[in-house]
Amino acid sequence: MAGEPIYNQRRQGFPKESRNATSYLTTIEYVGLHSDLRSASPPVGSTWGDYPGIVSDLDLSPLEGTESAILTVVVELKFSNEGQGELQESNEEIEWASVSRSMYEHPEFSINGSGSYKLTSEDIAAIKKWQEMPDVAKKKDYKYYKGDKPGDGEETLSSHAKMFARGIELGVEYYVDKAPVARLTQTYVNGPGPTSKCGEKDTPSVSNIPSGYEWVRETDSSVRSGEDRKWTRRLEWMGADKVLVDVKDIYWTSP
Repeated sequence: MAGEPIYNQRRQGFPKESRNATSYLTTIEYVGLHSDLRSASPPVGSTWGDYPGIVSDLDLSPLEGTESAILTVVVELKFSNEGQGELQESNEEIEWASVSRSMYEHPEFSINGSGSYKLTSEDIAAIKKWQEMPDVAKKKDYKYYKGDKPGDGEETLSSHAKMFARGIELGVEYYVDKAPVARLTQTYVNGPGPTSKCGEKDTPSVSNIPSGYEWVRETDSSVRSGEDRKWTRRLEWMGADKVLVDVKDIYWTSP
């Protein structure tokens, strides 16, 4: 990369940055002796200082009646050549977030778990029928109709299903779980950071994530402010003991 030997001759207020449909433009103006500026002028097509891109335009205008001149250098970075930009900074974050889950997912009741009140498929079907039981007195005793009407006979919930039903009576149908969240924030210069599809099972690009979890990529965005050449990419993953479904697959086995 070429240096900027006349950086101390830059005019006040420069460099100036702008953007059009195809490029980032950096304009720098210098004031000094005509001979000095001419000898220091960068050739078109070269790099200049630490400005992104290459020199696309150059103008050396004498100041009438003096030996001085104004040198204008335009450095252009075409979007088609900037790729994904250059990664400058990367920050990682891990936290635990609150997630509302159905009590059917609770470790004590989950059909796939080993809790003290593990439910069966029959229990779950029976609980649904108990919830629809029209006879209040019998419902209080955790009874339900085998069919859709009284003549179809009655059954009583199992001890595990009774415990679940008691929670429903107490107004507890959901519980607050804590899920690990991994975040990665990256700063790119001279172009947006890459983005990828979200909602799919994925392993976070973050170090020291909690072990024993499966993950889904929830967020991937790239943003920038105004005419700034820097883009900030934010990625976020949420963990679960077991990912059961994402946007393209299911991850449970058939019964």
